[in-house]
Amino acid sequence: FYRNVSNLKNYYQVLDQDQLPVDLKRSYMHNDDDHLRNKLIQDSILTHFEVKPEEFEKEFDIVFNDYFHREKEELIQYEKDGLVDLANPEVIRITRKGQFFSRHIAHLFDRFYKQQLS
Repeated sequence: FYRNVSNLKNYYQVLDQDQLPVDLKRSYMHNDDDHLRNKLIQDSILTHFEVKPEEFEKEFDIVFNDYFHREKEELIQYEKDGLVDLANPEVIRITRKGQFFSRHIAHLFDRFYKQQLS
Protein backbone atom coordinates (compact mmCIF):
# COMPACT_ATOMS: atom_id res chain seq x y z
CA PHE A 1 0.00 0.00 0.00
CA TYR A 2 1.05 3.56 -0.54
CA ARG A 3 1.10 6.40 1.93
CA ASN A 4 0.59 9.97 0.88
CA VAL A 5 3.09 12.67 1.60
CA SER A 6 2.01 13.78 5.07
CA ASN A 7 2.94 17.45 4.94
CA LEU A 8 0.24 19.41 3.09
CA LYS A 9 2.71 21.91 1.59
CA ASN A 10 4.89 19.09 0.22
CA TYR A 11 1.78 17.27 -0.98
CA TYR A 12 0.81 20.18 -3.23
CA GLN A 13 4.40 20.73 -4.38
CA VAL A 14 4.57 17.15 -5.60
CA LEU A 15 1.20 17.50 -7.34
CA ASP A 16 2.42 20.70 -9.04
CA GLN A 17 5.31 18.64 -10.45
CA ASP A 18 2.76 16.27 -12.06
CA GLN A 19 3.74 13.43 -9.74
CA LEU A 20 1.75 11.32 -7.36
CA PRO A 21 2.12 12.58 -3.78
CA VAL A 22 3.34 9.24 -2.46
CA ASP A 23 5.91 8.78 0.28
CA LEU A 24 7.74 5.68 -0.96
CA LYS A 25 9.82 5.46 2.21
CA ARG A 26 6.66 4.89 4.25
CA SER A 27 4.88 2.69 1.69
CA TYR A 28 4.75 -1.08 1.76
CA MET A 29 4.57 -3.71 -0.97
CA HIS A 30 2.84 -6.95 0.00
CA ASN A 31 4.84 -10.15 -0.35
CA ASP A 32 3.79 -13.80 -0.67
CA ASP A 33 3.64 -14.24 3.10
CA ASP A 34 1.24 -11.30 3.36
CA HIS A 35 -1.04 -12.81 0.72
CA LEU A 36 -0.96 -16.21 2.40
CA ARG A 37 -1.74 -14.83 5.84
CA ASN A 38 -4.45 -12.52 4.49
CA LYS A 39 -6.23 -15.41 2.79
CA LEU A 40 -5.86 -17.59 5.87
CA ILE A 41 -7.28 -14.93 8.18
CA GLN A 42 -9.95 -13.34 5.99
CA ASP A 43 -11.20 -16.27 3.93
CA SER A 44 -10.71 -19.17 6.29
CA ILE A 45 -10.75 -18.08 9.93
CA LEU A 46 -13.06 -15.07 9.88
CA THR A 47 -15.40 -16.20 7.09
CA HIS A 48 -15.65 -20.00 7.14
CA PHE A 49 -14.40 -20.65 10.68
CA GLU A 50 -12.10 -23.39 9.46
CA VAL A 51 -8.71 -23.80 7.85
CA LYS A 52 -7.93 -26.56 5.38
CA PRO A 53 -4.13 -26.83 5.37
CA GLU A 54 -4.01 -28.82 2.13
CA GLU A 55 -5.57 -25.93 0.20
CA PHE A 56 -2.81 -23.59 1.39
CA GLU A 57 -0.12 -26.17 0.67
CA LYS A 58 -1.30 -26.45 -2.94
CA GLU A 59 -1.88 -22.76 -3.57
CA PHE A 60 1.23 -21.38 -1.85
CA ASP A 61 3.61 -24.34 -2.20
CA ILE A 62 4.26 -24.69 1.53
CA VAL A 63 4.16 -27.42 4.14
CA PHE A 64 1.48 -25.95 6.38
CA ASN A 65 2.60 -27.53 9.65
CA ASP A 66 6.18 -26.41 9.08
CA TYR A 67 5.29 -22.91 7.92
CA PHE A 68 2.90 -22.31 10.82
CA HIS A 69 4.64 -24.47 13.41
CA ARG A 70 4.67 -21.78 16.12
CA GLU A 71 1.05 -20.81 15.46
CA LYS A 72 -0.07 -24.44 15.64
CA GLU A 73 1.68 -24.79 19.00
CA GLU A 74 -0.26 -21.77 20.29
CA LEU A 75 -3.53 -23.22 18.97
CA ILE A 76 -3.19 -26.09 21.44
CA GLN A 77 -4.14 -23.76 24.29
CA TYR A 78 -7.19 -22.60 22.34
CA GLU A 79 -8.14 -26.25 21.87
CA LYS A 80 -7.88 -26.79 25.63
CA ASP A 81 -10.19 -23.81 26.07
CA GLY A 82 -12.69 -25.34 23.63
CA LEU A 83 -12.23 -22.63 20.98
CA VAL A 84 -10.74 -24.77 18.20
CA ASP A 85 -10.88 -28.43 17.23
CA LEU A 86 -7.56 -29.91 16.08
CA ALA A 87 -8.66 -33.56 16.11
CA ASN A 88 -8.83 -33.86 12.32
CA PRO A 89 -5.42 -33.15 10.71
CA GLU A 90 -7.16 -32.17 7.45
CA VAL A 91 -9.01 -29.22 8.97
CA ILE A 92 -8.63 -26.76 11.83
CA ARG A 93 -12.16 -25.98 12.96
CA ILE A 94 -13.21 -23.04 15.05
CA THR A 95 -15.87 -24.27 17.45
CA ARG A 96 -19.19 -22.57 18.02
CA LYS A 97 -17.77 -21.08 21.21
CA GLY A 98 -14.57 -20.13 19.36
CA GLN A 99 -16.47 -18.19 16.71
CA PHE A 100 -17.03 -15.46 19.28
CA PHE A 101 -13.24 -15.24 19.63
CA SER A 102 -12.34 -15.67 15.95
CA ARG A 103 -10.44 -12.36 15.84
CA HIS A 104 -8.26 -13.50 18.75
CA ILE A 105 -7.59 -16.76 16.94
CA ALA A 106 -6.80 -14.86 13.73
CA HIS A 107 -4.27 -12.70 15.61
CA LEU A 108 -2.11 -15.80 16.06
CA PHE A 109 -1.48 -15.75 12.31
CA ASP A 110 -1.12 -11.97 11.92
CA ARG A 111 2.54 -11.03 12.01
CA PHE A 112 1.80 -7.29 12.01
CA TYR A 113 -0.43 -7.61 15.06
CA LYS A 114 2.41 -9.36 16.88
CA GLN A 115 4.84 -6.57 15.92
CA GLN A 116 2.49 -3.93 17.32
CA LEU A 117 2.43 -5.71 20.67
CA SER A 118 6.24 -5.76 20.90
